[in-house]
Amino acid sequence: MAAEALEIHPSAVSDLKSAISWYLERSEPAAVDFAAEVDRAVALVVEAPGRWPSGEHGTRKFVLNRFPFAVIYRERLTSVQILAIAHGRRNPEYWKGSALATSTAPLGFHDVVLGANGLYVATPGWDYTTGLGTPDVSLLNSVIH
Repeated sequence: MAAEALEIHPSAVSDLKSAISWYLERSEPAAVDFAAEVDRAVALVVEAPGRWPSGEHGTRKFVLNRFPFAVIYRERLTSVQILAIAHGRRNPEYWKGSALATSTAPLGFHDVVLGANGLYVATPGWDYTTGLGTPDVSLLNSVIH
Protein backbone atom coordinates (compact mmCIF):
# COMPACT_ATOMS: atom_id res chain seq x y z
CA MET A 1 0.00 0.00 0.00
CA ALA A 2 1.43 3.37 -0.97
CA ALA A 3 0.63 6.03 1.61
CA GLU A 4 -1.27 9.17 0.63
CA ALA A 5 0.11 11.46 3.33
CA LEU A 6 2.96 11.87 5.78
CA GLU A 7 2.56 12.71 9.47
CA ILE A 8 5.58 13.56 11.61
CA HIS A 9 5.26 13.34 15.37
CA PRO A 10 6.67 16.33 17.34
CA SER A 11 9.14 14.04 19.14
CA ALA A 12 10.51 12.92 15.76
CA VAL A 13 10.94 16.59 14.83
CA SER A 14 12.78 17.09 18.12
CA ASP A 15 14.99 14.06 17.40
CA LEU A 16 15.81 15.45 13.96
CA LYS A 17 16.60 18.94 15.25
CA SER A 18 18.81 17.53 17.99
CA ALA A 19 20.76 15.34 15.57
CA ILE A 20 21.18 18.15 13.02
CA SER A 21 22.38 20.45 15.78
CA TRP A 22 24.93 17.88 16.91
CA TYR A 23 26.25 17.48 13.35
CA LEU A 24 26.23 21.27 12.78
CA GLU A 25 28.50 21.77 15.78
CA ARG A 26 31.02 19.41 14.18
CA SER A 27 30.58 19.81 10.44
CA GLU A 28 28.03 21.68 8.32
CA PRO A 29 28.52 19.27 5.37
CA ALA A 30 27.82 16.34 7.72
CA ALA A 31 24.63 18.07 8.92
CA VAL A 32 23.51 18.61 5.33
CA ASP A 33 24.34 14.98 4.45
CA PHE A 34 22.41 13.76 7.49
CA ALA A 35 19.34 15.84 6.55
CA ALA A 36 19.56 14.51 2.98
CA GLU A 37 19.80 10.93 4.23
CA VAL A 38 16.74 11.38 6.45
CA ASP A 39 14.91 12.92 3.49
CA ARG A 40 15.88 9.95 1.30
CA ALA A 41 14.73 7.51 4.00
CA VAL A 42 11.37 9.24 4.40
CA ALA A 43 10.84 9.21 0.61
CA LEU A 44 11.54 5.47 0.46
CA VAL A 45 9.30 4.76 3.46
CA VAL A 46 6.40 6.73 1.97
CA GLU A 47 6.89 5.03 -1.38
CA ALA A 48 6.79 1.48 0.07
CA PRO A 49 5.97 1.52 3.81
CA GLY A 50 5.60 -2.24 4.12
CA ARG A 51 9.11 -2.93 2.86
CA TRP A 52 11.03 -2.60 6.16
CA PRO A 53 10.99 -4.85 9.25
CA SER A 54 8.04 -4.68 11.60
CA GLY A 55 8.34 -4.16 15.35
CA GLU A 56 6.19 -3.59 18.42
CA HIS A 57 2.91 -1.65 18.33
CA GLY A 58 2.67 -1.92 14.54
CA THR A 59 5.86 0.05 13.99
CA ARG A 60 8.53 -0.44 11.35
CA LYS A 61 12.17 0.62 11.19
CA PHE A 62 14.28 2.00 8.34
CA VAL A 63 17.99 2.08 9.27
CA LEU A 64 19.91 4.98 7.71
CA ASN A 65 23.09 4.51 5.70
CA ARG A 66 26.25 6.23 7.02
CA PHE A 67 24.57 7.48 10.23
CA PRO A 68 23.67 5.58 13.44
CA PHE A 69 19.96 6.43 13.21
CA ALA A 70 16.72 4.74 12.22
CA VAL A 71 13.40 6.16 11.11
CA ILE A 72 10.70 4.55 13.28
CA TYR A 73 7.28 4.74 11.67
CA ARG A 74 3.92 3.07 11.32
CA GLU A 75 1.43 2.75 8.52
CA ARG A 76 -1.99 4.30 8.96
CA LEU A 77 -4.97 3.76 6.70
CA THR A 78 -4.09 6.69 4.41
CA SER A 79 -0.74 7.87 5.73
CA VAL A 80 2.65 7.03 7.14
CA GLN A 81 3.37 8.36 10.62
CA ILE A 82 7.01 9.03 11.53
CA LEU A 83 7.32 8.44 15.28
CA ALA A 84 11.05 8.90 15.87
CA ILE A 85 14.42 9.53 14.29
CA ALA A 86 16.07 7.19 16.77
CA HIS A 87 19.78 7.03 17.54
CA GLY A 88 20.95 3.43 17.29
CA ARG A 89 23.20 3.56 20.34
CA ARG A 90 20.74 5.08 22.80
CA ASN A 91 17.92 3.52 24.78
CA PRO A 92 15.76 1.92 22.08
CA GLU A 93 12.62 2.37 24.19
CA TYR A 94 12.84 6.15 24.70
CA TRP A 95 10.38 7.13 21.96
CA LYS A 96 7.59 4.69 22.80
CA GLY A 97 5.67 6.86 25.29
CA SER A 98 4.34 10.01 23.69
CA ALA A 99 5.43 9.06 20.18
CA LEU A 100 2.66 6.49 19.87
CA ALA A 101 0.05 9.27 19.91
CA THR A 102 -1.11 10.61 16.53
CA SER A 103 0.16 14.12 15.83
CA THR A 104 1.95 16.26 13.25
CA ALA A 105 4.16 19.34 13.48
CA PRO A 106 5.99 21.70 11.12
CA LEU A 107 9.67 21.09 10.51
CA GLY A 108 12.64 23.47 10.41
CA PHE A 109 12.73 23.29 6.64
CA HIS A 110 11.79 25.64 3.83
CA ASP A 111 8.79 24.03 2.18
CA VAL A 112 9.27 24.09 -1.59
CA VAL A 113 5.76 24.32 -3.02
CA LEU A 114 6.41 25.36 -6.61
CA GLY A 115 8.01 23.32 -9.38
CA ALA A 116 8.05 19.84 -10.82
CA ASN A 117 10.56 17.22 -11.82
CA GLY A 118 8.76 15.81 -14.84
CA LEU A 119 6.96 13.11 -12.84
CA TYR A 120 5.74 14.85 -9.69
CA VAL A 121 4.62 18.35 -8.78
CA ALA A 122 5.76 20.08 -5.59
CA THR A 123 2.97 20.56 -3.03
CA PRO A 124 2.78 21.89 0.53
CA GLY A 125 4.36 19.46 3.01
CA TRP A 126 6.33 16.38 2.04
CA ASP A 127 6.18 15.39 -1.63
CA TYR A 128 8.17 13.26 -4.08
CA THR A 129 9.61 16.32 -5.83
CA THR A 130 11.18 18.13 -2.88
CA GLY A 131 10.96 15.71 0.05
CA LEU A 132 11.01 17.62 3.33
CA GLY A 133 12.23 20.77 1.56
CA THR A 134 15.50 22.57 2.10
CA PRO A 135 16.92 22.76 5.64
CA ASP A 136 16.59 26.15 7.31
CA VAL A 137 19.92 25.86 9.13
CA SER A 138 19.65 29.18 10.98
CA LEU A 139 16.11 28.38 12.20
CA LEU A 140 17.09 24.87 13.26
CA ASN A 141 20.12 26.25 15.07
CA SER A 142 18.09 28.97 16.87
CA VAL A 143 15.33 26.54 17.88
CA ILE A 144 17.83 24.04 19.26
CA HIS A 145 19.84 26.55 21.28
